[in-house]
Amino acid sequence: MVSLSEIVGEEAEEDISKSVDEGDAAEEESITVDESVAVDSDTGSRTGKVKWFDTKKGYGFIEQEDGDDIFVHYTAIQEEGFKDLEEEQQVSFEVVESDKGLQAENVTKV
Repeated sequence: MVSLSEIVGEEAEEDISKSVDEGDAAEEESITVDESVAVDSDTGSRTGKVKWFDTKKGYGFIEQEDGDDIFVHYTAIQEEGFKDLEEEQQVSFEVVESDKGLQAENVTKV
């Protein structure tokens, strides 16, 4: 289980708590963290398996352990030479926000 302080840091957690306590809103706000996603709390990396990857087009999708698919571009693969991924291959990666949505970054084969 990953705590809020591990994700956002202890100072940010204190700021969030303070903001909620001091807020003028009559309703309480709650923050939830999806615990079903496999996250390495030290690096923020996730694990999953390659759903498909088209080497000619240079992109594909990784199925995260929570079942959601995430886009991966060949430039995100961390290896020398020709970069590709095989279907069903286990990988670790980080999730980043791009102008087109979430995508995998720093993808390494496990």
